[in-house]
Amino acid sequence: MNTHTTNHAACDTFKRILTVFLLVLTTVAFGQISTPDDEKQQALQNERQRRLNDEQLRSLIRLRQTFVDNVQDTQMLLAELSGTAQKHFQLLESLLTNDDGKRIANSTEWFMSYRILKENPVVRIEEITHRLKAVTSIQKDLQADEDAMYIGFLPSAVTQEEVGRYKFWAEDRLERLNKQHSNLKEILDKTAGTSDVSQLITLDKANQQYDAKWLEVLRDSDILGKQLAMEESKEILVKASHMAMLEKAVAEAERIKLQAEAEKESQKLDYEFKLMRQRQETERERYKAEKERDDLLAELERFRQDDAVTRTVQDIKAGLKRDSTLEDAIRLERIAKAKTVEVQQILAPFIAKGYYQPGLYKPAFESEPISLSKLNAFGALEPSVKGLDKLIEVATKKTDKERPRWPYSKFLTRLRPEEITRIKQAQAYLIELGDVMVELGMLAP
Repeated sequence: MNTHTTNHAACDTFKRILTVFLLVLTTVAFGQISTPDDEKQQALQNERQRRLNDEQLRSLIRLRQTFVDNVQDTQMLLAELSGTAQKHFQLLESLLTNDDGKRIANSTEWFMSYRILKENPVVRIEEITHRLKAVTSIQKDLQADEDAMYIGFLPSAVTQEEVGRYKFWAEDRLERLNKQHSNLKEILDKTAGTSDVSQLITLDKANQQYDAKWLEVLRDSDILGKQLAMEESKEILVKASHMAMLEKAVAEAERIKLQAEAEKESQKLDYEFKLMRQRQETERERYKAEKERDDLLAELERFRQDDAVTRTVQDIKAGLKRDSTLEDAIRLERIAKAKTVEVQQILAPFIAKGYYQPGLYKPAFESEPISLSKLNAFGALEPSVKGLDKLIEVATKKTDKERPRWPYSKFLTRLRPEEITRIKQAQAYLIELGDVMVELGMLAP
C-alpha cells in the first residue's frame, strides 16, 4: 500500500511540473513575457499617442469655435442689413406722398437723384431673407449638435466657404446701402423748408407725369435711339421745356450709371481675389496640419520600433526622399501644364520674343520673352484690379511690334465679363507656372 501511495504522489508531482512547463512554453511562444524595459517603453508610447490625440482634438475644437463665431457674426450682419434696408425703402416710399417728397419733386436736380436711388437699389429684401434663412439654418444645426464640439467634428469646407461668401456679401451690401441712405438724407436736408408745398404736386404724381411723357420728350432728341437701343432705365428729366437741363441730367445719369457699374465690377474682382487668397490659405493650413499629423505618427512609429527612442539617419534620408519625390511630381505636373495649348495661347504676348520689357522705356539689347522678374516688379502679378491693369498694359502695348497683342481694350472698365475672366486666368497661370516657364525658356528670368 505504501508503494501504491508513493507512486500516486510521484505521478501528481510530475503532472504539476509538466503543467508549469507547458504554461511557460506557451507564454514564451506567444510573447507574453515582458521585461520592465518593454513595459516602460509601451507606457511611453501610449502616453505620446494620448497627447497627440488630445492636441488634435483641441485644434479641431478651436477651428469649430471660430466657425461658430463666424456664423454668428454673419447672421448679425444680415440682420442689420435687413433692418437698414427696410428703413431705407420705407423712407423712399413715404416720400411719394409727404411734404418732403413735394419739395424733391419741385427740384430738377433732386427729383433726378431720387429716381436714380429708387430705380437702382443695391440690394433687395428677398436677397437678404434668402441668405439670412440659410445662415440661421446652419446656426441651428450647430446648436442642435453640441456634442460635435467635444468630439472635434468640423463642418465641411463647402459649408465654411458658403458662410464666408454670405459674410462678404453682407458687409459689401451694408456699406453700399449706408452710402445710398446717406445720399437720400442729404437730399432731404438740402430741400427741407425751402418752399411752400401747398401748391406743389406730390412726388408720386411727378413720377406718373414723368413716366407718361418721357418718350414724347425724347421723340425729337438725338439720344432717343441710344436710349431705346440700350433698353436702359429712363434716366431723363421730366420737364420737356428745358432741353438744355434735360441733356445735362441725362449726361449726369449716364456718368453715375457707368461709375456704379465700374465700382460693381471692381468690388466683384476684389471679392474673387479675396476668396482665392482665402482658399489658398485654407489649403496651406490643411496641408500643414496633415503634415504635422503625419510627422507625429511617423515619430511614434519610430519610437515603437527603436528601443533607444532616437531618430536614425535612415529615417531622415527617407523623409528627404519622400519630400523630394513629392516636389518632383508637382514640378513635372507644372511643366506639363505649361506646355498645353491653352496656356501657350493665352500667354502668347508674354512667351513670344521681343525687345520690349515691362517697366523699360527703351528697347532691350537682346530679343527674348517677357522677363518674369520684371513682370513682377511692374506689379502685373499682383492679384488685384491694379495688377490686372498692369498685365493688360503689357499685353496690349502698341509699341511692342514683335509679339502678338491681346485684342482687348486697355481699360479694364470697358471689358466684358468673359474678357476679364480670361485675363484673370492668364495672371493665375503666370503666378502658378512662372518659375517653371523660366526653366523651360518660355519666359526670361
